[in-house]
Amino acid sequence: MVVGAIHGNEASSAALARYLSEFDVPSGFSLWVVEVANPDGFSASKRTRGNARGVDLNRNFPNSWTSLKCPGRYCSGVAPASEPETAALMEFFKKVSPSMVVFYHSSMSPSVVDASRKDVHDYGKVTKYARTAGISVKTVSCGSPCTGNATEYVNKEIAGATAFVVELTCDGYKCLKSSVAARHVRAFWAAAAA
Repeated sequence: MVVGAIHGNEASSAALARYLSEFDVPSGFSLWVVEVANPDGFSASKRTRGNARGVDLNRNFPNSWTSLKCPGRYCSGVAPASEPETAALMEFFKKVSPSMVVFYHSSMSPSVVDASRKDVHDYGKVTKYARTAGISVKTVSCGSPCTGNATEYVNKEIAGATAFVVELTCDGYKCLKSSVAARHVRAFWAAAAA
């Protein structure tokens, strides 16, 4: 499974999710694509990180949830899973029970695969993605406290699932070169097969 634009202002993450959906799925696999996990933030005339209520969906999942200031960049909502987008993603994760979930984010330089060895079910998938994409693995802080993030939710709540983040260097549909996108598609399937 691939998830793009959990932050509405990260357009290249949606572009890469769409790009993945345009290729044939290798035999023996199913692919679920959520191109835009935050449709309100993504469709706003000036794209916003948060949803229509200003909530950062990647701080709204129920794992280790802590109330963070609203309004604010990392507003975590009024309660765990208070947002309809969060609830829909949680329900979908439970329904399809994916073996691997890659959350694409953008605006980090250089590009990295963000994963903590202790939190991931199959760290071999993480390293396979990174090697194939030609980028490094790094644990990126999601703030202090790091609360309610989607990756941690999947890793803790979906049995056997391996979830990690891929941070892309550029942000926007036009900056994602097809050669870079193709490298990430190869990395995605190499990790899935690992």
